[in-house]
Amino acid sequence: MAAIFHIIKKGDLNLLNEDYYIPASLANEGFIHCSKAEQLEGVINHLLKNEKKLIIIKINVDKLKSEIKFEAPIEAPQSTQYYPHIYGPLNKDAIEKKVELTIGDDGKFHLPKKIIF
Repeated sequence: MAAIFHIIKKGDLNLLNEDYYIPASLANEGFIHCSKAEQLEGVINHLLKNEKKLIIIKINVDKLKSEIKFEAPIEAPQSTQYYPHIYGPLNKDAIEKKVELTIGDDGKFHLPKKIIF
């Protein structure tokens, strides 16, 4: 089973209440931003460093109903780092785990091993 991960700000958690998760990025950019396990900590601490609480969701790609593509970031199309993007709504039954993160004493988020496994 392959897994990818999506980061949700605590205030957007209510979007997971429906059968399909549809964040603003799907309407604005045409896809849902995701990360591979090894990319998560860097994405969180670079792009979301001003947040205090985040939710990480683990997604089983084998259960996804929408198309997934691995692509370079829009802001860095020449990058050799490819991120998973979900092109369509995320069906809730593909979500395997939700883990809440809080910022550490050092001012950074640190991922617990339980999110990866």
